[in-house]
Amino acid sequence: TRTESDEQGIDSSSEAIDVVSAGVQVGDLVVIAITADIAGYTSMSVQGMTMTKILDSGNSTPASLVFYGFWASGNSNPYLDGSGESATNRLRAMSSVTGIFRNTSSSLLTSNTESGSSGMPDPDSIGVSYSANRSIIICTGHLDDDEVFMTAPSGFTMAGTSKTNSTSRDGITGSSTGMCYKITTSSASEYINAFGGGGSDAHDAIAMRF
Repeated sequence: TRTESDEQGIDSSSEAIDVVSAGVQVGDLVVIAITADIAGYTSMSVQGMTMTKILDSGNSTPASLVFYGFWASGNSNPYLDGSGESATNRLRAMSSVTGIFRNTSSSLLTSNTESGSSGMPDPDSIGVSYSANRSIIICTGHLDDDEVFMTAPSGFTMAGTSKTNSTSRDGITGSSTGMCYKITTSSASEYINAFGGGGSDAHDAIAMRF
């Protein structure tokens, strides 16, 4: 988990998210979830490894971003590469969670997004996996303003949760991010409850099945 006052704290190789020390291996699925209270970017991508941007709420409140990719030989720790306003204004009051998952499907099977104006992030149900083989469902939650440590929906396990504080929010209201997962051997649709944590504000969520 990580919090930064702005994108400038995570926009170079020396400030990258350290998945190497966390033990990432070739073939592992890496998921990065980011929430910012205020944003002013034209584009946002990841350097260091090939990642797909699956959620980008743009310069809204909150600004929610989710990237995923599979670790390959020659990759390096990932960091953000944005354009638009200056790095100190592209993502402000930023919280993030990065997860590493092993022995997953080598591709995204299906996904579903949700957003709301109040309450906690509440991932929509996720469709069938089209296979009886084991799959993993990964959900991320993104909350504007309220600074809370999220808890997992029923039946899910938290991978991590992060929130800004008076130091990392840099004088503006903050953000919170959560990531959870569930391993299932059923190919049926999965109905998912909201993240816990007690907050209530504008939010986004995504459920992904690999």
